[in-house]
Amino acid sequence: MSQAQRLRIVITKPEETGESSLLYHGEGILLSWSDDCRLGMRLSLRLDSGPEGVDWHPLSGVDADNNAGEVVMVTVWAIADDECLQDARKATRRSTPFYLLPPVKQSQIKCRLDEDFRKWTRLAAPGLLPADELPEDMLTPIQYAEQFVRAYCQVESRSEMSHDTATGFAARERWREIMRMYDEHRRG
Repeated sequence: MSQAQRLRIVITKPEETGESSLLYHGEGILLSWSDDCRLGMRLSLRLDSGPEGVDWHPLSGVDADNNAGEVVMVTVWAIADDECLQDARKATRRSTPFYLLPPVKQSQIKCRLDEDFRKWTRLAAPGLLPADELPEDMLTPIQYAEQFVRAYCQVESRSEMSHDTATGFAARERWREIMRMYDEHRRG
């Protein structure tokens, strides 16, 4: 599922009687999901507090002081644009549009996957960078493009573009300049 996927969510708590108590029934959105070998699977949902949602935390009655924890069951269905439940096989991760990606991710994609961008950096570098900052000719096309972006954005690492600092802000502005120049080049 993609981030911001609309969901139908039911949260219940099993009781000793064999029945289940309904804690939440409504809509929400998927904020993020991931899995890795260190943290395991992680899922972040935002529950709707609108007309169908609730205005209190649905887990407020769950015993948080119990060291063993308390079992709750969460059932989730993806909702399609037509408000119908979506087939689980169709609710796969969708890619985020390029223009919505952060500059660091955009630069990674352009340097590693866009052959035309890599060629353009080799053509544009002599006119855009001082001679002492030009990437070495012996680099692979990917390495050349990465070094060009770092030099033009005036950062040691492209990850600095994500920093909330003056350097990060300036680097993001320079990245937007690179993209404007590249788009103009592509349009001819």
